[in-house]
Amino acid sequence: MKVVFRTDASAEIGTGHMVRCLALADALKADGATVSFVCGTDMTAGVAMASAAGFDVYPITPPAKGSATEPWRIDAQLTLRHLGAEPDPTDWLIVDRYSLGSEWESEMRAGVSRVLAIDDLADREHACDLLLDQNLVAGMTTRYDGKLRAGGRMLLGPRYALLQRPYRVWRERVVARTGAVRRVMIFFGGGDDGGLAGQTLAALGALSLDGVRFDVVLGRHGASVNSLAASTGKRRDIEFHQGLPSLAPLMAAAHLAVGAAGATTWERLCLGLPSIAVTLAQNQVPIADELARRGLIRWVGDRDTIDPARIAAAVAAVVGDGLDPSWSESCRAVVDGRGVDRVCRAMKLVDELPLRVRRANAGDEALILAWANDETVRRNALSPAPIPAETHRIWFRQRTCEHAESRLYILETRGGMPLGQARFEPKADEWEIHYSVASDFRSRGFGLPMLEAAIAHHETEFGEAMLFGRVRRKNVASRRIFHELGFTEQPGETDDTIVFRRVPATAADGRFGGVCR
Repeated sequence: MKVVFRTDASAEIGTGHMVRCLALADALKADGATVSFVCGTDMTAGVAMASAAGFDVYPITPPAKGSATEPWRIDAQLTLRHLGAEPDPTDWLIVDRYSLGSEWESEMRAGVSRVLAIDDLADREHACDLLLDQNLVAGMTTRYDGKLRAGGRMLLGPRYALLQRPYRVWRERVVARTGAVRRVMIFFGGGDDGGLAGQTLAALGALSLDGVRFDVVLGRHGASVNSLAASTGKRRDIEFHQGLPSLAPLMAAAHLAVGAAGATTWERLCLGLPSIAVTLAQNQVPIADELARRGLIRWVGDRDTIDPARIAAAVAAVVGDGLDPSWSESCRAVVDGRGVDRVCRAMKLVDELPLRVRRANAGDEALILAWANDETVRRNALSPAPIPAETHRIWFRQRTCEHAESRLYILETRGGMPLGQARFEPKADEWEIHYSVASDFRSRGFGLPMLEAAIAHHETEFGEAMLFGRVRRKNVASRRIFHELGFTEQPGETDDTIVFRRVPATAADGRFGGVCR
């Protein structure tokens, strides 16, 4: 696989975009891919970071101010020129830049097979094959409605957080923070020039926090360590760090973090590090709001309006109260550090479509039981209680025997990887549909093509027929899938359920193009 990244980083916009792209680039390279970067010449931090990580970098010159041609079009032309100069075709182009959207992505089709767009804002349309948004905000599952081209698939939420491999390693070593706070890490992002860190330290110095040590991390291009150290009187309880290859060791050693609600948010969550957060940009506000609502961070305000004394007071409050381990444990539960693996797997799966459908057989019994007892499946099921193995065995054999009236299908990639199951139960002159997606493949957009493929396969056996499915009202994802497949929403048997029904085109005279057996 050949992969090209189009992203940038500078002292002004910070380094979060480049850091997460490098995490994905390292994983792709380890899996055998050839990886390179396209960066703007005005974004020197990005060029330096990609080069230092050992990747080839192709610099492009941004358009002059006042140019009659749209900036995105010039960027597209320059990027395509680079792609065209390469001896081998590009399989994936990964773009992580807020100023580039559907027009740029469509233009790239002339030079690449697939496009993966990384976004945090949901403020523009995309013409990509995969859309990755690793954030956690209110309305996450619907905020890209109408913004993604037909056939595009989404990877949404912190399960896909692009973290460097050290976070997965350190995650296995750290324990839930509890009790006294002895070490606090302060880092306001790669774009911080030391000003906010310095102001926070000055405010903390006015408080009595005996026995607490502070690790202060500065951006690669921020104020010098020496000048900031001098401004704090070279206190022994403060240690400054700059140009670190990874923040993971410092985060693992800390009991509490103070920092921005940006890319490092997911790193802190992965290591179960409680944090006090400040928003540095408007796009961080909805993230901080949702994380604070869930009790994962303590959000103290925005950089433009925050009083450093308020940050210091929040630190003092946590130090005074001590840490409840549930805070740390809740953080760890949100990010497991394996997001890059899931994204790499999703990139491979795109090429596995269309899906294969086959009848379930005796060898699938354990797999179907594991899927059926998955926590999310049981939570959304009409009967949420776990299914005993013996009960499942009787049920499974009834539906896979030679004369079974039901149809239980396994949905697989072309390479044979199972993605989930769909079941059709005969009910008078209708078929009732049940389906589930394996946990590793949820939130990637596979539910729709899975159910679509299962219905098409069912029609090859029985022709068109009346279909219906019952969905719990809170199951937004399944409701959307049934809507997109042309099912009509009807009231359910209870206030908690909705029925989706589809009448085949051949049913105008009351006869259906198939019979139930």
